[in-house]
This record gives sequence, C-alpha cells and structure tokens, in this order.
Amino acid sequence: MKKATIILCLLAALLAVACAGKKNDAGELSAVQLPFENSGWKMSEVADSIQYIPLETTPACLVGQIDLLIPLDTALVVVDKEIARSVYLFGRDGHFLRQIGQRGEGPQEYASIEDVAIDRERGQVVLLDSGSERLLVYGLDGTFVQSVPLDCRAYDIECLGGGLLAGFLDYGANPDLEKEGRIPAAMLYDLNEGKPAGFYLYTDKNLRSGSILGNSANLVCDGERVQLIAPLNDTVYAVSGEGITADYSIDFGTDQKALQSQYLDYVTANRPDALSGPKKAVEMGVAQLIGVVPTEVNTVFSYRKGKDTFLAVRNRASGAIKTLQISGLEALISDMDGATLFVPYGADQHHLYLMVHPYALETLPEEGMSEELRALKTSYREGDNPIVAMVRMKDF
Repeated sequence: MKKATIILCLLAALLAVACAGKKNDAGELSAVQLPFENSGWKMSEVADSIQYIPLETTPACLVGQIDLLIPLDTALVVVDKEIARSVYLFGRDGHFLRQIGQRGEGPQEYASIEDVAIDRERGQVVLLDSGSERLLVYGLDGTFVQSVPLDCRAYDIECLGGGLLAGFLDYGANPDLEKEGRIPAAMLYDLNEGKPAGFYLYTDKNLRSGSILGNSANLVCDGERVQLIAPLNDTVYAVSGEGITADYSIDFGTDQKALQSQYLDYVTANRPDALSGPKKAVEMGVAQLIGVVPTEVNTVFSYRKGKDTFLAVRNRASGAIKTLQISGLEALISDMDGATLFVPYGADQHHLYLMVHPYALETLPEEGMSEELRALKTSYREGDNPIVAMVRMKDF
C-alpha cells in the first residue's frame, strides 16, 4: 500500500526550461490539457482484461512490497527497495527464478537500492546504489558484470542502449556541479567510459529538493523511447543519446501560470522544509504533475491541485480523456474484479502492471470479487507474496 500512498501524495509544479521540441502550427510546444474534473470512470472503461500472476513464495524471495516492476519478454523484474532490499527475477507465470545481486559491503554488493533499470540490448540489470554512489551491473543470470563510480548523487536511471543511460539528479543535490549559479538536474552517463556524457536541465542553485516533494518516477519508458519529468516542471522531455529535449507540455489552464510562478519564487527564495513547502502549494491551490505512465494506446497521468488528486487516462490517437478525482483508495479499486488497485508499478506497450495486495484478499468482501480472484483467495496463505495484475489497456 505504500506505493499507492506515494503516488497519491507526491507533488510537482512548474518550472520553465527552454528546449526545442514538438511544435504545433503556431510554433508552440504541443500541450496536453489535464482538466480538474471527475468523470468517474471505471477500470472496465479503459481496460480489456486482467491476467493474474501470483508471485511464488519461497524463503529465497520474500517480497515485502513492490516498489518497481519491470516487464521483460520472458520474465518480470520485481524490486523491493525498503523491506527485502532485493531485486528478484520471476517468470511470466510467477515462478521464482533468481535473485539479482546481493546487499552487503563487498565490491560486487550494494548498500542500498535507489533505482533499477534494464539494458535490454545487453541483457543486463543496472542497479543504482545511492549508499555508495555507484552503478552495479549484473547479467539477467545473476552474474556480476561491473561496478562503476558515479561521483555524483542520482535518484532515477533508465537505459538508452549502447551503454548509455539517463540519470535524474534532482535539484541542488550536486553543488559541486554548479555552473554560473545553476546546478544540473539530469545527466547522460556512459557505462563504457565510466563517466558522465553530459549534464542537462540546469536550475537555480537555491532550488533544493528538500523544499519540495517529487514525482512518482522521473524516468519512464515509452516503447523504445525514454521520457523524463521533473518536479516544478510542466514539460515532458524526450531522452536519447543525443541529449534531452522537450517532447510536450502539460496545460493546467492559464490561471495556473501565475500561481505556479509565485510558488516557484517562494520555494527558491525561502527554501522551506519538506513539510512547509508542500503545505504552501496546497494552500495556494497550485496544480502539479505527479506521474506519467505511457502505453501504446493510452497514457495515464496523475496530478494534483491543492488538496485534490486526479487520475486521468488519455487516448493517444484521439486525445479523448477520462478523469477521476481520488478521495481515497476505494476510488482506485477495479470494478472488473473488486480488488485490484489502479496504481501502476510498471508498464509495457500494451499493459499496465498493477497489484492485488494480500491484504485486499483478506479484507475485501468476496461478493465483489471476480471468480478467478475468489479461487486465488482460497489458496492464499498469510505471508504469501503479492499477486501481479497484468491489465491490457483498450482504445476508447
């Protein structure tokens, strides 16, 4: 449930960063309008089907919580950062295959897991160890490949191919990289050379991550493309080996421009702490992007205005959009099975990967559950690993 809480509560706002990107006929960056409406959509309106994948439970793979799920062609990479502090590889049927890497103090071990990415070209797992500021690379067979020092603080990573990866550094986290009063918030890193290949998204050195809350994920895959979003920024960026450029912008309405600018000035000038900064955004009613999860057919957006949190599904071809105002976790429970929470932990071209938490099987009424879930409930035992729900998105 922790992931759901994070996605509902994380805040982001608006910061203008000049870049070239997709333009409309007027030469302006194309914009996606996200309304503050509640159309009250249900999962059955945006999804075709749900396939359940119970993750095998053995003493070697006890998953406390799923922080990240990366689907591969023949396997699922499951990351538990806080409880098991482990990276597990499961088959597409949920059968446990192996653990990737191990926590420890050795040269081939990690101190902590900040993020995990997959180099699909090389069949490798890249683990960002924030404790030692290193990148550790493992084969999908679990073998250790290499350890590379970062020499800077990073929070999210995503592989671009050819040994290149993108890294989100956050605001003000690396003062040693300051240039003319500005500090980079993103980078490209060359694993082949073991050094950064470029820094991007320079922001005022007084804008610090400790004053604001961030996004649910800063780097996401959109098919073979990689996208980046940043706190206090209304631009969705395209990331490639050539650099980072604006892809499209988020439009919350003209009345938000002044509010977002005022909030940015407040955060930069006052550097509030992690409680008073977000509280000020709520008081001002600032609209803020939280997360973006793209699939081939639809894109899922989560965002907030003041105290209100919204979840929107937008059809990529027609631009049609369905919005849901979230008043509690009950609003996220699927009408298709009565238990799955609409909180994406991962995605591929056609599916969102959600979760049926064992707690839901224990507490939710059976009359609202699908027949398949009721059958799974009969075999569930206390302490079992979660059930992954692979939801196929549909055109609407």
